[in-house]
Amino acid sequence: MRLTGLRLFRRLAAAVFSVVFFFSLIGALPLIAAEPASRTLDSGWQFRAVGNTDNSDIKQWYPAQVPGVVHTDLLRNGLIPDPFDRDNEFRLQWVGLTDWEYQTTFQFDSAALGHDHVDLVFDGLDTFAEVYLNDQAILHADNMFRRWRIPAKPLLKPGQNTLRIVFHSAITKMLPYVKSLPYVLPSISTHNFGNEENIATAPYTRKAPYNYGWDWGPRFMTEGIWQPVRLETWDALRVDNFHIQQQKITNDAASVTADLDIEAAKPATATLALAHDELSGAQTNDGTQTLQLDAGMNHVSFPIRIAKPKLWYPVGYGAQNRYRFYAVIRTGKEVAARSEVKTGLRSVELRRTPDQWGKSFEFVINGIAVFGKGADVIPFDSFPNRVTPDIHRKILQAARDANMNMLREWGGGYYESDDFFDICDELGLMVWQEFMFGGDMVPGDVAFQENVRQEAIDQIKRIRDHPSVVIWCGNNEVETG
Repeated sequence: MRLTGLRLFRRLAAAVFSVVFFFSLIGALPLIAAEPASRTLDSGWQFRAVGNTDNSDIKQWYPAQVPGVVHTDLLRNGLIPDPFDRDNEFRLQWVGLTDWEYQTTFQFDSAALGHDHVDLVFDGLDTFAEVYLNDQAILHADNMFRRWRIPAKPLLKPGQNTLRIVFHSAITKMLPYVKSLPYVLPSISTHNFGNEENIATAPYTRKAPYNYGWDWGPRFMTEGIWQPVRLETWDALRVDNFHIQQQKITNDAASVTADLDIEAAKPATATLALAHDELSGAQTNDGTQTLQLDAGMNHVSFPIRIAKPKLWYPVGYGAQNRYRFYAVIRTGKEVAARSEVKTGLRSVELRRTPDQWGKSFEFVINGIAVFGKGADVIPFDSFPNRVTPDIHRKILQAARDANMNMLREWGGGYYESDDFFDICDELGLMVWQEFMFGGDMVPGDVAFQENVRQEAIDQIKRIRDHPSVVIWCGNNEVETG
């Protein structure tokens, strides 16, 4: 059948109306928020000297590796000799007295900018750093051991963006401040060579103590982006932290609480679903919970009971069983965020009971008193970016092969990487974890204490779900006070 001109016009008009109505309807619906996403900024970095030096050669831009430190960047570019050869330690003290600048550019498209939130996250900056995004100051960092999250969306633009970080020498930065004080704190590094004017700045600085020199290792005052940098996008909400709090663990049952810190962009109703599995087993659903989230950070707890759990034991006392827990948060039918955490279920007690010598000091794991055998762990290299998971595994496996079951994470270094603790979990090596205070008295002012408080929060949250960590200790040999 042929269509007349009038009929054809009517059908075309109806089709056009349907298409226009359909797209108008889509435009009237709210956009579906995407799950949080992360992008690592580890390429295109370059560095140069910007202060406290007259050497024009190092004031030019050179390729840099991130994560890394300035000593390894200088070495990779042939600008310094091997720091460990002969007396080069003495010849390279100028590196730690110089200010350095790092810079990269990255592309950011309009679609990514369409997210409600874009954060810049720094897992570690060593140590005094000023951060600029598109030449706008966004952060003044002053602690090697802290993590930093900065809202970045207002300063980002479609196309090319520039991220620049200026690092100040920890010595030249702190020296005027220490000299202004009515007294100077004693320090084990006071008489190490390289301390300007024989004044120790180490006690006042949240930096790895061994950088200042130790009896077992050289003095290399590192600077740089020593941990990853990333951009995170999110819309409705994100999971800031997911933790399995172990309340009562027995062979018959494990009573734990899933604790979540959830940041919401605005008040919202959401549904939390939790599940768990053994690392090689089938998944078990633990239930759901309706959440009424306020704008900002929300703390949520969800009890979980596991019958006949497979427990984690130190090597020689049982298997190193572990579980993975999953959290999925939905707004409506859509997944707004998800997270997972891996841990081992075990009870831990430090038993101190009176005896004929004074008090006992023994770790009791799952009701079994464990005879601790082990060693002190210092940093595996003066430059942490050179330590790989393979190096960690080789040394930790050697400790287990030597019949050790416990390692002391020394307070004069830095908080170890996630893979270190993962391997300890796997091998059944208990960890005595110290906070990073290495033999010096420290200031008691409010600003210093607050800086350390946040450092402790960052590191405890990062490490606490590893079953290998059985105790936190305040320091290494800080007995002067």
